Amino acid sequence: MNPETLEALQGSIQKWRDIVAGTGEDNFADNCALCQRFNQSDCETADGELCPVAIRANMDGCDNTPWVEWHFQQMRWGRKSENRRADTDELRALAQAELDFLISLLPNEAPSEP
Repeated sequence: MNPETLEALQGSIQKWRDIVAGTGEDNFADNCALCQRFNQSDCETADGELCPVAIRANMDGCDNTPWVEWHFQQMRWGRKSENRRADTDELRALAQAELDFLISLLPNEAPSEP
C-alpha cells in the first residue's frame, strides 16, 4: 500500500474511531479520507489504483462491508445525511464493525529479522 493510500486509510479509521466514541458522525464521502483519495463512483485514482475497501469487498464502493448495515439502520431511524451518529447500542456496534473492518485493511508489518 502506498503512503498516500495508507494515510487515507488511517484517516478513515480515525473517522470511525470518533464515531464509535460518540464524538464524530458519518457524512458519507464528505468526511471519508478514502473517498476523498479515490473517485467516489469509480473507487480508483486517476492512475488506476483501487480503493482497499473495494478490493476487499470485491465490489464498487462500500457494498459488501459493515457500512451497508450502518447505512440501512440510519435510514430506518429516518436519518438521511445529517446527524449520522452512533447514539444507540445497535449503532455503536455497527460503527465498531466498520472500524474493525477498516483496521483489518491495514498492511501487516513484516516481522523484524533477528
